Amino acid sequence: MNFPGWDKDDRPRYLVINADEGEPGTCKDREIMRKDPHKLIEGCLVAGRAMNTNAAYIYIRGEFYHEATSLQRAINEAYAAGFLGKNACGSGYDYDVYVHRGMGVRYFSLSVLYPQPWDHLA
Repeated sequence: MNFPGWDKDDRPRYLVINADEGEPGTCKDREIMRKDPHKLIEGCLVAGRAMNTNAAYIYIRGEFYHEATSLQRAINEAYAAGFLGKNACGSGYDYDVYVHRGMGVRYFSLSVLYPQPWDHLA
């Protein structure tokens, strides 16, 4: 819920999208970015305009190299078509979308940090 007069507040606002897909058993973000990244960009524009933001930041998991490439390509196409950037969609509304890639996840055993006396027997 927004506070009264939120739409007149001139401080910068950002839409932040978590496309990390870190929840167990989910594959929704990856499929959208892989097969229809323009849908995500359109969603950014609609939600961003409704929230009176001027930029969206999409955080994407570092392991999603192909998805990040596909998404960035779609963002570049949207800028070229005039859907993003200054006067987005010819509306007088400026809107930018940025992709921020994570560093990736490394899984390791706690025995690396805390070796046990019996580890040498394995």
